[in-house]
Amino acid sequence: MHIKMTRIKIAFVHNYCIHYRNPLFENLLRHFNVDFYFAGMYKTVKRIPQRLKRRSHILRSIANPIFLSPMLVVYLLKKKYDIYIASDMQTVNTWITFIVAKLLRKPFILWEERWFLTKISKYFWPLMKLIYSKADAVVVPGKKAYQFATLCRSKKDGIFIAPNASVLTITNNALEKAVNLKQSLFKNKFVVLYFGRLVEYKGIKYVIEAIAELEKQYDKIFLLIVGDGPLRKELKNLVMRFF
Repeated sequence: MHIKMTRIKIAFVHNYCIHYRNPLFENLLRHFNVDFYFAGMYKTVKRIPQRLKRRSHILRSIANPIFLSPMLVVYLLKKKYDIYIASDMQTVNTWITFIVAKLLRKPFILWEERWFLTKISKYFWPLMKLIYSKADAVVVPGKKAYQFATLCRSKKDGIFIAPNASVLTITNNALEKAVNLKQSLFKNKFVVLYFGRLVEYKGIKYVIEAIAELEKQYDKIFLLIVGDGPLRKELKNLVMRFF
């Protein structure tokens, strides 16, 4: 299938508009004609960059957290896109995008972070395997997600690793500062770092409980938590109780 690059139209369906992915979305807009469809805006987002805002649709969703946005079907069919991209196999919006792309015989790209089955996703395993197998390409953020994709996809080609979950740039200077900081603050301690949002499903409570148990046996272990979110106060109380 030949598509003229200068006229390419892309529909990008994603759960949330979230700050650390805005640079990626803006970069896509510089090179392609992209419309973004978000099921919602994440709580920590103060504003959407103007260029991205003009090309974004915040959909009204029902049946959260398996986002279902009935109007998405209308948008995807009406605008006649050349390529359809969707993320998160656990959401109905991804299923809708996949079905529309296949009905219109257009390329479908699955942009997926998943590297294990959750309790909910186990119920949709046959559908997940179908979408993984029939996607024209699968984009994953790392090795664990890549390994999971190879289990779900009958053909091993067409899976690409593209880190996309951080806006941090690691330089030699930054690495040197990190080493110096560790030596000055933690000396010879073994540091366990949690860096991310403080939300229930990321399991930070279990990390705190595990470190508390390990500290009973080893005195040179240290847990460093960097992040913010709705669990901040609860986790602070939990840390104070254990340590």
